[in-house]
Amino acid sequence: MIYVNHVGAQTDLLFDGGSLIIDASGNVKHELKYFKEDYAVCNFDPASQTFSTFNSESNSSLPTLRIERIHQALVMGFMIILTRWVLQKQC
Repeated sequence: MIYVNHVGAQTDLLFDGGSLIIDASGNVKHELKYFKEDYAVCNFDPASQTFSTFNSESNSSLPTLRIERIHQALVMGFMIILTRWVLQKQC
């Protein structure tokens, strides 16, 4: 299974990234960065039902602790609110 999530804000929602590739046994085979744009290229072999050839350096900084992701979400939300407030003041 491939779970894809984007990064950023849309209206009042924050999206944290952290897309996943999970094998048939439920093991996370690859996890992308949280709160940063990232991508990976992989191959799926239908015969063996496995993923291979990941083309990303994302796993080097993973896994992050839950409290770190909460902090990153708060920082991202604050920066988005601040940016919108500054843009509204300029108009």
